[in-house]
Amino acid sequence: MIPVESVPDGATLAPHHYTWGAVLALWAATYAWDRFTNREPAILTLGIATGLFSFVMIWRYYATVGSIGALAGTAIATIGLIRFRRYASKPTFWVAAFGVYAMWDDVLEHTFGIWTPLDWLFEAYILGLLG
Repeated sequence: MIPVESVPDGATLAPHHYTWGAVLALWAATYAWDRFTNREPAILTLGIATGLFSFVMIWRYYATVGSIGALAGTAIATIGLIRFRRYASKPTFWVAAFGVYAMWDDVLEHTFGIWTPLDWLFEAYILGLLG
């Protein structure tokens, strides 16, 4: 049954790499949007906004709807990323791509309970530094 976690890590407002990845990808999208006024990363931005809203605001109250919305938003962001690659500079594209990758990593882990590399990295190294 999806999602595996009714509330990701006990709090959707806690710092997740889904939210950090979304912010990073959104920063890259707005940077390109400002640089190329005739080309707008609307699909990428729509996917990020949909996924972020579903993950942070909906998931804690309606877990199934929130997780499906976060998955759909991340999928839309991935489609937008393919188009974004055509006109964004290479560094801007790779920043956005890493952000979308972080979104996929976290949403797959919290929805399906599968092992993901960024969660492992956080638990193995970073969590010990914080606590």
